[in-house]
Amino acid sequence: MKVNQRTTFINEKEVQYTHIEIGSPVVCFMFSGAGYTYEKPLFYYSTMTILQNQYDVVHIHYSYGQDVIKFPLEDITKIIVNDVNHIITKVFKNQRYQEMVFLGKSLGAIPIINGLMKIDMNMNTKMILLTPLLKFDSIFEALLSSNHSALIVIGEKDPYYIFRKIQ
Repeated sequence: MKVNQRTTFINEKEVQYTHIEIGSPVVCFMFSGAGYTYEKPLFYYSTMTILQNQYDVVHIHYSYGQDVIKFPLEDITKIIVNDVNHIITKVFKNQRYQEMVFLGKSLGAIPIINGLMKIDMNMNTKMILLTPLLKFDSIFEALLSSNHSALIVIGEKDPYYIFRKIQ
């Protein structure tokens, strides 16, 4: 297993990512939430499960200040999607993966739902969404209209849990 910490510059902004390689034909890109990083339980156990299933893993270590979080959802989506697409492209320059998994929590689900799910991928792609922000109509509508396989995990006590939308 190789673990590489890498840094890339996107529009003069430094974004780091960790690429854990076991030589798999499948890669899982993980997108953290605001303040919920990869060493916290949901991501720690997800990472261990993905590695046990013999997938490569990419943790993207972006961070956005309150100035970005206050933008309209459409602008936040463009910023995050631009950052993650740049890293996905870099990873694919060095590896030939046959399948992809996208796993995002909360803020990290935004680029998956409002960006990546809208793209027709040329390979088998699965989406895992932990506590997606279902209060936003655009996120809910994008989920409903997507053709990609997705697993949604959200608790009834989560502030973004909306029973009628889950149904």
